[in-house]
Amino acid sequence: NTETYSATIIIDAAGISLSHRHLLGLFKINAAIDKQNYPEFVHKVYVVNCPWVTALLFNLSKPFIDPSTREKITMVSGPTCEALQDLVGAEELPIPYGGKCKRPLPEKKVDTKSEASEDLEMTNIPARQIRTLENKCTEEKGGRFTWILKCVSRDITVRIKWCPDDEKQASKIVVDAQRVIDHEGSFAVDGLGTLLITFDNSFSYFTSKDVRFAVIFHPSEEK
Repeated sequence: NTETYSATIIIDAAGISLSHRHLLGLFKINAAIDKQNYPEFVHKVYVVNCPWVTALLFNLSKPFIDPSTREKITMVSGPTCEALQDLVGAEELPIPYGGKCKRPLPEKKVDTKSEASEDLEMTNIPARQIRTLENKCTEEKGGRFTWILKCVSRDITVRIKWCPDDEKQASKIVVDAQRVIDHEGSFAVDGLGTLLITFDNSFSYFTSKDVRFAVIFHPSEEK
């Protein structure tokens, strides 16, 4: 009989920022190696201490991860969760993650810069004004846009629209007009065009709005 093993993996995402997106290429290679050589080795993956950017980067990395593995990944905003404690057990789970194990963990270096100022651009929308951001897809095979929007104070109306360069294709409303404080999402495109993100502050007579935002485009893997 051959014994089989599986692993429960804890990833501490504290300190992750958009500046780490350049590592997606390396992640893709590692994911391909794991899929080929270590199928079903992963039992569960808990990503703890997740900042807002973790969900955005996870959306970008999803195409590289086997669907069966994606279902095993749990995002946790804090240092632990009840499911993780029950699965690992208090005696084996390190103290920082809600357990009793005192074995030292590898030292990690965390960038203490403000993630808002480091990772997000900012635009100001004056009262009674509308501003649109144009995000071009210059890849003929398309790809995926991923975005995050955060109002510094109060809400603003957001609309997102995809406009293909091919005039034979109709434009598409990705996000219909809605008033939000925070918003994030992604949208796959199959060719050249422009993703329009519109901030509408026309309903406000006196108050301008500061909006922090990031928009990332990842080209299609299709050859």
